[in-house]
Amino acid sequence: MITLQIDNSEIENIFVEGFNSNKEKFLAFIQSSYQKKEELQAFESDREQFLATYKSMQNGTMEMISEDKANKEIETFLETL
Repeated sequence: MITLQIDNSEIENIFVEGFNSNKEKFLAFIQSSYQKKEELQAFESDREQFLATYKSMQNGTMEMISEDKANKEIETFLETL
């Protein structure tokens, strides 16, 4: 078990006023906030990848290929493993 002591009046006020000093509600809020942070990071990573792909397509350094060609390239790659 971890005991956490926070010397911050703003957080103390949030805990007392916003959560009525209810540890379970406060913990649920922290867990929910952390999960949202993780989801936003994953979204941002996907967004950055999409933008990089889009820019590559726009400047001609990347081309779209058919699903059949993609599958063949994947199979070829997997054979090398």
